[in-house]
Amino acid sequence: MVPWLVAAIATAGALWLARQNLALNAELDTQSLAESETQLRIRALHQQLEAEQLLGRGEIARLRQAQAGTDPARMQVTLLAPPAGAWSGPRAVVLWNLLTSQGVLVATGLPPAALGEEYRLWFAPVAPQAAGAVGPASLPLDGGGFTVDPATGEARHPFKTTGRPPAKFMVTRAPPGGAPPSGGPVVLTGP
Repeated sequence: MVPWLVAAIATAGALWLARQNLALNAELDTQSLAESETQLRIRALHQQLEAEQLLGRGEIARLRQAQAGTDPARMQVTLLAPPAGAWSGPRAVVLWNLLTSQGVLVATGLPPAALGEEYRLWFAPVAPQAAGAVGPASLPLDGGGFTVDPATGEARHPFKTTGRPPAKFMVTRAPPGGAPPSGGPVVLTGP
């Protein structure tokens, strides 16, 4: 065989191997980057969960202190999340006292409402039903409007309910004045 032909074949083989090596290295870099992004997302979710747990514990302690002498078993704690079940975004904790019918909503991660809009708390009371069944009543009751601190995205909204205990809570964004929840998007809901 001609030596220059052997050299050409060896050179072509070396170029092909170098190209494969570059492609594999690029794929490895892409996989490493994706793994790093996943690890960062997991870490962010853990931090968000810890923050929500601390927020909830702090608000429970504050409400218990304000309700000194109230039986802790009479406290209802409800977590609110976006209706789509998103992993990130705004969250809220609602603490409600069964004896006094008073509560507080503590929200985090809410963007300021647009001009001419406000956030509003709604609750659907437990519907009276036969045989002790429990479910939400058909028409939510207005729990009042509130604003968000634009610097932190946090809100604290005390409220009082009347009548039956709440079965469900919702937060909407709509024009001020208590339009029913169908008048604006539901940004948080629970349980």
